[in-house]
Amino acid sequence: MRGTVDRENLNEPYSLVLDRLYDTLEDRLKKWSLRAISLVGCGGRFKKKMEKIERLWFDRMAVACDIASALSFLHAQKIIYRDLKPENMGFDARGNIKLFDFGLAREMDPGYTPGETYLMTAFTGSLRYMAPEVALGIPYNLSSDIYSFGILFWQICALEIPFSG
Repeated sequence: MRGTVDRENLNEPYSLVLDRLYDTLEDRLKKWSLRAISLVGCGGRFKKKMEKIERLWFDRMAVACDIASALSFLHAQKIIYRDLKPENMGFDARGNIKLFDFGLAREMDPGYTPGETYLMTAFTGSLRYMAPEVALGIPYNLSSDIYSFGILFWQICALEIPFSG
């Protein structure tokens, strides 16, 4: 993944340069779910059906890998995103994933070392994707984004909204 982070504007709510988006992850999850249901219910040749199901799975795993790559890039820049969820992701014309809404993102201290925790604003982000330490208001670090990614990855795999029951 290639990209740059404009550190000067990270906390500015109205300084946003956005490529034209053609789809959001939230919408794509709904489309994948409908497509999976239609493949299960449709008749036809088993081999063809399995190829379509396999392709749908491959597409979803590619998106998950792209999200992981974007998160890895942010973490390499010592930036914690803090609000990873489908509503904050979209796709450009080429199908590349784009993260947006950096309103809760924070840059870690320059001397940050992996594993070090910070007491930051508690209860930031969306509860469904929030790491337990964030919800409890105890010190946390970049690993809270990894927890959110795990929940998001489960959603991409299962094609269901987590904790909806």
